[in-house]
Amino acid sequence: MKKPGRVLITILIILVFIGAVLFGILEFYPQLHDRVQLSAIAGAADWMGQIDGDLRLSQISIPGAHDAAANDSQLRLLTKCQDQDIAALLRDGFRYLDIRLGIETVNGKKDLTFYHGFLHCLKGPAPWSGHLTFEDAASVCGAFLQAHPTETILFVVKQEHGSEPAAEFESLLDELIEASSTKAQWLLTDEVPTLHEARGKIVLFRRYQDDAGLGEKAGIYLDWPSQGNAAKNENDPDVDRITYGDHTLFVQDRYKYDTEPKWQAFQAAVSKAVQEKTAGDVFINFLSSNGKQLYGHPYGLAKDLNVRFLNADYEVLPGWTIVDFGNASLAEHIYRMNP
Repeated sequence: MKKPGRVLITILIILVFIGAVLFGILEFYPQLHDRVQLSAIAGAADWMGQIDGDLRLSQISIPGAHDAAANDSQLRLLTKCQDQDIAALLRDGFRYLDIRLGIETVNGKKDLTFYHGFLHCLKGPAPWSGHLTFEDAASVCGAFLQAHPTETILFVVKQEHGSEPAAEFESLLDELIEASSTKAQWLLTDEVPTLHEARGKIVLFRRYQDDAGLGEKAGIYLDWPSQGNAAKNENDPDVDRITYGDHTLFVQDRYKYDTEPKWQAFQAAVSKAVQEKTAGDVFINFLSSNGKQLYGHPYGLAKDLNVRFLNADYEVLPGWTIVDFGNASLAEHIYRMNP
């Protein structure tokens, strides 16, 4: 008969083994499709140089990256949304960056770091890599624009994690921009600018109220209620319409749909934009989704949705199209819709 101590040790060994397997699945399995990049497309880093500078950003078909910093993230099987880092996404032609930040105390000082949900986005592929910070991303954006001055970057910020008041979050972001090495490269305004005004600039958009009272320094307000798989509006089944001053925001962000309903929602939103979008409107159409489950695997849905998108033949593709697992081919499929 085995002694109780030996039984306990055996159970612990089995649990450690199971834990190691689960950790490997969550952390390392997703890296099997990491770093496998398609060939670069000529002109992708400078495509905005061919666009009429008098057009407002809302009038340009712009490729966007959902959760742009979630290429290296904790428990990445559940949280990973991109294969490439921000620098590579920019080189491939993406100009709308979905930025998810939260307040974190680092070395006794408050900072803004990247999150997907309550989990951190990391500086590198190793699980012990440091947390990616606002300044990390800002410096990458600044370096890209120095090398490609005809371009602009839409830096769309959401307070992703933390219970701090929006005013505290907003004030800290303002302080970090002021202290950033990229300070001179930011365009802080409350109106959607023309491309001419935005060339060489990081344009701040915000998905929170201006509770700190910063005015133009707060950036352009574009926010919408969480759509997920919430009940549909009877007038716009999958597209929310919100009026902000002199412009209207149309947005489809159904991130709790499985593949088929998500594709139908995306297609319906494209049709709606073609029919109703006017020059002053902002139209944002998300191809990304997490599925209906509590924690999905975005990569599984993106594999299907991205192929459908690349095979779709559009005459026009209004507004900003936001994808998971972006690559040069996806970006080109969007920006080539511009005249």
